[in-house]
Amino acid sequence: MEVETYNMCALENWPKIVELSKTASVVFNMIDVGEYFDAAVQSLCLSRKIPLIMGGTFCHTYTVDCFLPNASSCFACSDDNLKKDILE
Repeated sequence: MEVETYNMCALENWPKIVELSKTASVVFNMIDVGEYFDAAVQSLCLSRKIPLIMGGTFCHTYTVDCFLPNASSCFACSDDNLKKDILE
């Protein structure tokens, strides 16, 4: 297994992230810039048919979510606060 990590501003380097995803077999999203970015990363992974593993923290709680490309659930489906017009 080979793991590559990248330390960059995801908002400023979205085209680079899209390019890197072309050779990825799984994406780990540990970026904390907001729910809409998480939805964008999942959309990218779904379109490329690659698994997405997301991690985060809240107070003293750590979370890890795994979204598979053929699963029926998604990040956007699990958050009622996301505005559908922005997601589209």
